[in-house]
Parts: sequence; structure tokens; C-alpha cells
Amino acid sequence: TELAKRLTLDPGTCDHTLQALVGLGFVDLENGLYCMRPQYVGYLVSDTDRSLNEVIRYLARRSHRGLDSLRDALVSGTTRVHQAEFSIKQIEWSEACAEIAIYQKALGIHWAHTVLSKLEDFVTCRHLLDLSGGPGLCGIYLAEQRSDLQVTLFELPKTIEFAKGYVEAKGLADRVRLIAGDYNRDVIGSSYDIVWASMCFYFAEPDLEALLARLYHCVKPGGLIVSFHEGIDASSLGEPQFIRRFMPSLWNAQKLFEKREVSQALRSSGFEIEEHRQVETAIGPMMIDICRRPLD
Repeated sequence: TELAKRLTLDPGTCDHTLQALVGLGFVDLENGLYCMRPQYVGYLVSDTDRSLNEVIRYLARRSHRGLDSLRDALVSGTTRVHQAEFSIKQIEWSEACAEIAIYQKALGIHWAHTVLSKLEDFVTCRHLLDLSGGPGLCGIYLAEQRSDLQVTLFELPKTIEFAKGYVEAKGLADRVRLIAGDYNRDVIGSSYDIVWASMCFYFAEPDLEALLARLYHCVKPGGLIVSFHEGIDASSLGEPQFIRRFMPSLWNAQKLFEKREVSQALRSSGFEIEEHRQVETAIGPMMIDICRRPLD
């Protein structure tokens, strides 16, 4: 009641919503008082640098596309007809890039730095590829931390135009190279010491192995590819990643990886698995795969 009064909300609706947040695990109820769990404060409070509020709204809109056609799909078994609804080419680019930038500021930069900075290879790394890195904030941050590091951002042409503004604003045009293209078809580059591949394999064609076979030749002999992706446990389909990606994956517009699928594909492509582990993040568990291209 006190919160409803302070925010000028309807008391009944406010209480009902708070109870739902308790059920979802975002809020605790103790002695009649509602309190947001500490691990979520930075991400769900609007005026923090790491707020994910706008990202959550964007993902909700994207995740619900095609819902009206679900019954028809269940009856007919036809799912591919709605793929265009989810295609990145159909999304408003400025909106999509802005939301990805918010995610990168809140979580992406943190995990890129946390994972890579602990690697001995990163200390000696001179050329890093940020594969399909959206607006490029992760690669830009890494370049800021290492004055001797050259970063290449490879992304689709319209996203590269968006990333260019961030690179120029940071004065890093001499050390952050931008390459526009489709990673399934176009030249990505070669002799990278490390390839950082974060949540970007979903649009691999014709399959993940084909993309990784291309990336194998982008990494220098002895170099690393570091994958950071969700991994679904088939025995626990209530996982947040499965629910969030259910509609896009149903319409075959976005792949859904099981926990060991990426690491197995990397091994099949010739990489040696050095580390495979799961970490807990604010958006659920993620799989880290650190793999090395053998020396020729």
C-alpha cells in the first residue's frame, strides 16, 4: 500500500504484480515487506548504468512474434513460413543495435573482459576478432584496456554503420578495424590471435559446423576461439533460455544449442577443447568454450 501511494498506483494491482515478481524469484517477501533481490538491483532499476529494462522489453516483443500463428503450426506442422518475421533483416536496425548496445554495457563487456583477461593468451594477444559483435562495445572496451591491441569487428553492413559512431567517439579508428559482411559467405580475415564469439552463432548456415570450419582458417595456428553462448539442458526445458528462444527457434529463424553442442562442433571442426564450463549470469547460465587451433 505504501509503495502504491508513493508511485500513484492502484493498491490491488500493485500487490498482485509484486506477488508475481515473488513467484518469478525477482523479489522476496518478508514480514509483509517486498524487497528486490540484490543480484537483480543493478539490472532492473531504471537509473543504473547496467539497467536491462529496455532490453527486456525488446526481447519480449521479439520473443512473442508469431504467437498468433502457433495453432496453425501445431495443426499443419509448417513452421518455416514465419521465418521472415524473426529475420534480423526485418528488424528496425537502429532499435536492434541500440538494444544490443544496452545489453553490452550491462553484461557483455563484463563477461568479455572477465573471460578473456584471465587467459595467458590474452596477455600476448595482438589481434583480436570480435565476431558478429553488434555495435562493438565489447571490442572497443578491450582495445581501451590494451594500447597494443588491434581489434577487428566483423558484422553485417548496417550494424557496422552503427558501430562506426562508437569507434569514432572513442577515438579508436586506428586500432579498431570494421569489416562489413555475412560471416557465412564473406571474407572474415585471418591470423587472429583470439576470436571472441559471444551469442553470435544462431544464424550459421547451412549449419554450425560449416561456419566453424570457416573460422578455423581465421585463427592463426596456436590461436584461440572463445565461445560464449547459452546451452540448453534437454532434461530441463523450463530453463529461461529455452522459454525466451522458443518462438524464434520454432520458426527456424534462430538456432537453439544444447549444452555440449557448440563444443562438439568446435572439436569436429579441428579445434582442441581446452576448457568447457558453465557460468551463472543475470540472464541465466551460459557456456564458455575455450578452444585452440593446433599448430601446423
